[in-house]
Amino acid sequence: MTPRCRWDTGHIVTAVTSAARLLTEEFADRRCLVVNDGDLTDDLNGVPTVGVDGADRAEVVLLGGAGPAVGQAELTAVFRLAGDGVPVIALHRKYPIPDLGWPVPGHGGVRRRYRGRRGHQGQDRG
Repeated sequence: MTPRCRWDTGHIVTAVTSAARLLTEEFADRRCLVVNDGDLTDDLNGVPTVGVDGADRAEVVLLGGAGPAVGQAELTAVFRLAGDGVPVIALHRKYPIPDLGWPVPGHGGVRRRYRGRRGHQGQDRG
């Protein structure tokens, strides 16, 4: 059966696509260390990425879900970069809304907070 509704993927907004937009607009052409349990490459079009082996070349960090594939090497790289003042952008999927007291599925966003030796001060967005 052919679906009746055709989705334009450019109109689907997720935490990852929001992060990709932020990275391309505010951190254009900067190498990004992506730390996540799962591949985010398809949603990060136009964002130059490096793996944990190239973390010393990263100019921004995207921190996603820390599942079994995320280990000490990845987290150590994130903390070292953050300590050096490299911006860290963190994804989250849901959080409890105080009035409701339970997580709201799909209510995700991008959180950006950083402070380091380079004198950069970030802000929360989300």
